[in-house]
Amino acid sequence: MPEYIDLRSDTVTHPTEEMYDVMRSAPLGDDNLRDDPTVHNLETLAAELTGHEAALFCPTGTMANLLGTRMFTKPGDGVVMPPELNMYRYGVIAWNSLQPIFAPARTGYPAIDDLVSAIERGLAGDTPPTLVVIEMPHNGAGGTVASPEYIAQVRAVAQHYGLAFYLDGARVYNAVVATGQPLQAFASQADGMMFCVSKGLSAPVGSILCGSRPLIERATRTRFLMGGAMRQAGLLAACGIYALNHLVERLQEDHDNARQLAQAVACWPQLLLDQPSVDTNMVYLDVAKTGMTAEEFCHRLADHGILGGWINEQQVRLVTHRGITSADIEKTIKAVDAILLQTQVSC
Repeated sequence: MPEYIDLRSDTVTHPTEEMYDVMRSAPLGDDNLRDDPTVHNLETLAAELTGHEAALFCPTGTMANLLGTRMFTKPGDGVVMPPELNMYRYGVIAWNSLQPIFAPARTGYPAIDDLVSAIERGLAGDTPPTLVVIEMPHNGAGGTVASPEYIAQVRAVAQHYGLAFYLDGARVYNAVVATGQPLQAFASQADGMMFCVSKGLSAPVGSILCGSRPLIERATRTRFLMGGAMRQAGLLAACGIYALNHLVERLQEDHDNARQLAQAVACWPQLLLDQPSVDTNMVYLDVAKTGMTAEEFCHRLADHGILGGWINEQQVRLVTHRGITSADIEKTIKAVDAILLQTQVSC
């Protein structure tokens, strides 16, 4: 199989050699019986880092978000959120039988006045909200980041209206590195939140739901009902512990590589940077002016040994991660040059 520069997602990262070492030496138990010591160590570490009472290791971010939103809602409740929320796009909201109430947000983060309007509109309707959800960084807006002050304002608004506040922080450590703020500045503001130890942190599997002890106790039972109770999960948890202790600061390399790629867009008149800013490790391109669909553009990239992801007819997403170097970005730029040269639009 040929070697590719894989920019489809940061989910394609592989464990480090050190992770394989800690897997071999990890103390194990049966996590379904709640006696795997390495899982407990990861959950304790996650709770301490986020400023929450307790945490629960889950096999996927989707499951963590299913659990997190379910703990604050019942079927038929409204949920106030920005459009293009991952939890909406990929079915978490629908699976929990919740009614989305959208607050407009080009950057991924609704203005506080728009958030208030959405809450009040929902409270006046037939499916009043019980929960406000923010995703940070916001994938659909290009990995954009909000400030801790903004997150605190969202929390205050939710509390004012008697609603819970949940943070989908799948890539929250990218926000930590991008802003220089500690994790608790974001995570502790929410009544419940999750983050992934896979993706850019490179653990092979796993996300962690954080919240109050009673919430996590209820979520643990529901995780079992969802099929998420694992056995010797310490093999995976050990990688998460290693990632949190050793691989956070490295995320800056991914951000630098994404900006290197984004800066090249200025040389390509028929490509547009389709995001308000490049805050983290994602670059969204609008390829409509190339005369190709996003899928066709990605096929052309693949011919040059580059894998990208198409989001819709005209939008391509390129994501940097631990497997991508600055030299890989240079090769990607040359590949795009070659593709556009054939359509007479290269700079």
